[in-house]
Amino acid sequence: MFNFSIDYMTANRSGRIEFNAAGEKDLVAFFSLFGTVERDRICTEVLQRASADLKAEVAAFCETRKGRVPQLGAFRKLIEDLSPDEVFLILPSKNRSTVETVKLEALVAWANGTTSAEEVADLDRIFSTTLAEYDLVVPSTDRRSRIGNARKADRTCRFCKRNRSTGATFESNAHAISRGLGNVHLLLADECDECNAAFGDDLEPHLLALLEVPRLFLGTCGRSGLPRAKIKGGVIRNEGDLIFVELLQDAPLMQDGELTFEVESEIAPVPENCYRTLAKFALSVIPEGALGNLKDTINWVRYGCRPDSTGELPPVYTAIVPLEPNPSAQIALYIHKSGLSDLPHVVCEFRLGCYIYVFILPFSDLDQGDINFLGSERFASIFQHYAAFKNWKALDLGSIEPMSRTTTVRLRQTE
Repeated sequence: MFNFSIDYMTANRSGRIEFNAAGEKDLVAFFSLFGTVERDRICTEVLQRASADLKAEVAAFCETRKGRVPQLGAFRKLIEDLSPDEVFLILPSKNRSTVETVKLEALVAWANGTTSAEEVADLDRIFSTTLAEYDLVVPSTDRRSRIGNARKADRTCRFCKRNRSTGATFESNAHAISRGLGNVHLLLADECDECNAAFGDDLEPHLLALLEVPRLFLGTCGRSGLPRAKIKGGVIRNEGDLIFVELLQDAPLMQDGELTFEVESEIAPVPENCYRTLAKFALSVIPEGALGNLKDTINWVRYGCRPDSTGELPPVYTAIVPLEPNPSAQIALYIHKSGLSDLPHVVCEFRLGCYIYVFILPFSDLDQGDINFLGSERFASIFQHYAAFKNWKALDLGSIEPMSRTTTVRLRQTE
């Protein structure tokens, strides 16, 4: 048996597929799909096109070997699901830097005509300063993915540090990002049932309440389907293509072409709990090796205990940006490449549709700089892709005083 693997990258996903080949003939047949094999030399093209012929050849190759190489089923489906003539990459398996990954993603976009050569060059220029300082982590939410240990016996909860031998259970599907924010696929294996219940009951509802109106208008699906909420004198509900506002007869009617109503959340969100929830999402997806410097962060997220020597929390910056809609909330992490630095250890981006929140993951052992780094000139020089947007607003999510349960919404009639 020969063990080998390849890396792939499409417009929407990337990963690695490993094979157990029965012999040299399997290896030759596989690589012949994507290039040529001459004597002891294999030549494959990095850029591949999902033509009808290639899809048929891959299907035939996988079909004859599916009994003894079950991994080929996933590879076959990957190729079948590509759009006709979509360009994708076949690459040697290796660990790539963030810079390499971003450049390969840009190459795929350019080859598929979704971006121009000039835009690729601009991307390289804009991100070069960021990626010189930070590694980028962007977990996918468009397919089933479980972060952490597959075997329950090997799991240790990221938040309470317990395992099965110390009483932890891992029976629930713990979502790395709240299910109420549209996340169906991205799960965290290393989150015990007790912590999962605590987050779902006591913490995450605060962020859901804060984002009540965005979720309504974006149509973000939770466990109960499309969102709806109470308003004074009626209800508002999203039905996919349309939003319905139902008012009782004695409720205020439209005046001067404008309808004003107040959306009522189930709870009054506590700002600090909203920040803790955002940080929980980040801790759920951050590489395990980074957790050792985030013990105080984990303790704060799980139990609400700030370190004794720490004062206020950093501000969170938010903006509305022209990005493509996505059914699930997204999160991206920028993790500083070196140890102690005057730059934040972890900068995070949380996005729900066109609503974006940028925040520092607080209380890291590696943080030595100003908590007001976000919004500074240095931040703008390093994170140029954020500086391009001018409508940023600083949010103070450090308070423990509950916010209002109601949000005023004004809808203006257009011609």
